[in-house]
Amino acid sequence: EWRALDDYTAANWQPGDTKIRYRESIRFVSTSQPYAGRWLDTKLDGSNATTIPDDIFIGELQRRNGLHLSQCRSTVTRALELGDTVGGAKDYHGDWFLNNAARR
Repeated sequence: EWRALDDYTAANWQPGDTKIRYRESIRFVSTSQPYAGRWLDTKLDGSNATTIPDDIFIGELQRRNGLHLSQCRSTVTRALELGDTVGGAKDYHGDWFLNNAARR
């Protein structure tokens, strides 16, 4: 259950885990909204307008399902190996990357 995952992560945080409070609760509500999955219903005709690049498709699908973002994995792993946790903000779910990218 998603609420149990939020509680577990808060109580057992480790480097690489998200620091976003109630992350799974927020994700559950946002992906449950009407039309939240509509992008998956795009009818493909081979044109650029209907083609979702593989890296974007994979990233969005992983995020939607609450998985670690594979595109972030090597960067986060290396940063953690070097002792750079940025106060625990870097995480395998990509929350740090996605939330801070919008501010640049």
